[in-house]
Amino acid sequence: MRMEIRPLSADEDAVRRYVEELWLPYHHELEASVDTHTLADDVDLVAEEVQFRLAQLEEPAYRAWIAVNADSE
Repeated sequence: MRMEIRPLSADEDAVRRYVEELWLPYHHELEASVDTHTLADDVDLVAEEVQFRLAQLEEPAYRAWIAVNADSE
């Protein structure tokens, strides 16, 4: 498998996919292993993180990078 590092697109669908498939599972795993790490349970975490990340991606100095399977293209 060949992986490529790419910038996270500021497209809402791409950011939602990032949050659902990478960000949220990572934080659930972290929550299970680190006592001081807890996720809020009274908000829609995906919607909140998508909006936060989209706002961050509008900032010229902010970059988020993701690894993608380049063989699937």
